[in-house]
Amino acid sequence: MFAPEMEKREEILLQSSILFKRHGFKQMTMDDLANHMGISKKTLYKFFRNKKELIDENLKSYIHCENSELNGHQSTSVNAIDEMLRVLKHLMDLFDEMDPKLYSDLATYYPDAWNKLDGFLGDHIYNGMHQNIRRGMEEGLYMNDTEADILARMYVAKVRAIMESDYFPVENYSKSALFRVLVEYHIRGIATEKGRALLNSIKKTYFE
Repeated sequence: MFAPEMEKREEILLQSSILFKRHGFKQMTMDDLANHMGISKKTLYKFFRNKKELIDENLKSYIHCENSELNGHQSTSVNAIDEMLRVLKHLMDLFDEMDPKLYSDLATYYPDAWNKLDGFLGDHIYNGMHQNIRRGMEEGLYMNDTEADILARMYVAKVRAIMESDYFPVENYSKSALFRVLVEYHIRGIATEKGRALLNSIKKTYFE
């Protein structure tokens, strides 16, 4: 594929990602996407055979970006609690600009893509959380007897419960609020006195 075509394909991916976030996967048809992007359906179908393929490619791009985000927060944060709050702020910003039913749409209408995302989130969150717990213990911010493996797996289970929306219907609970409560609850449950004091002193920087 020539460079101009690659650029056009990437632009379509970027614009479709914005439209899916705003309107959900179910509502946006290929006609809608083409109209919103100001291109012909012929151009859209030149790069993507159908909406399923376009969603799959969006998912690949999302996974790549999330891996980069995690690596960035791990390398630039000054301690484990700062890292957790940076990741939380990223998630809250992400969900605030997103259609609340986006993930339920994906699970209902595109189960193959949902399974890929769910698998990624399981590994991504587990690895990030396990690393963060070990780091926090080394820094004296988390209790030394914290079971990193068990706590990381429990955290993944809680995230999945939030994402699936069965117990927290999107009409009543925003995902950004749910994640804020989850993260603070998690940190307070394993933090030392030093860690709790640090949390109280820096959380206003991110959320108030």
